[in-house]
This record gives sequence, C-alpha cells and structure tokens, in this order.
Amino acid sequence: MPPIRRFQPPPDLPKMRKPKGIKLAVMAVLAVVYVVGIWALSHRPARKTVMAIVDIPVDVVKTHKSYPPPPPIIVTLVEPTPVVIPPPRLVIRGH
Repeated sequence: MPPIRRFQPPPDLPKMRKPKGIKLAVMAVLAVVYVVGIWALSHRPARKTVMAIVDIPVDVVKTHKSYPPPPPIIVTLVEPTPVVIPPPRLVIRGH
C-alpha cells in the first residue's frame, strides 16, 4: 500500500459535504437586508418642522465695579556665582 499523502485521503473515509449553499443563502440574505436598509434610508420622507417665533426677554444691566490695583512686584536681582571650568589636560602620547 502506498503511503498516505495529504491530498490522498484513505478510500474508506466518508466524503464531507461542502456547505456552499448555506453560505450563499446567508450572503444573499445579508445583501437583501443591506439593500433594503439603504433604500429605506434614502426614500424616507423629510421631516417637516414648524418654526415658531419665540420672544426671549433679556435684561442688559451695566455694572461699574472698581477693583483695587494689584500690589507692586518687587524684583531683587541676585548675582550668580561664577563658574570656573579648568582647562582640558593635553595628553600627547609618544613624546
């Protein structure tokens, strides 16, 4: 008996049905639902809203408030400490 390969199933193995019909039916139902939904959204009559004229009473009151001026800012200058950087060491090899 030759070795069984992936593309050669044993002869006594029952054949499985391929459910293509179910897949096609589900896809057809989804397509119909989609098309009906789009059609329903695009052919819906526009809502007519009645605009009503409404008077909103508003009272404008001017107020004169006086606030005290802010306190003056006192600035004190501090001289920074001088930074001393030593010169680099010159290292020459071989001399």
